Amino acid sequence: MLKKQTEAKTFTCPPEDTGGTYGYSMIVNLLEGNSNNEEMDDFKERYGDFDPDEFDIDLINSHLKKVKV
Repeated sequence: MLKKQTEAKTFTCPPEDTGGTYGYSMIVNLLEGNSNNEEMDDFKERYGDFDPDEFDIDLINSHLKKVKV
């Protein structure tokens, strides 16, 4: 029987149009403080308050329970 749930915490998915895996790693570096103020201002203007650590495992599992297999 297929078990429809996730058990491990991970990062949230990247915002749209970030440049794939490479772009996402750049975003994580930026949010870890490896940027200047202008880069951070540009990022916040485009993506808002994106937080890669924001991962609601209960929300994900509730959505997965609705998936028909």
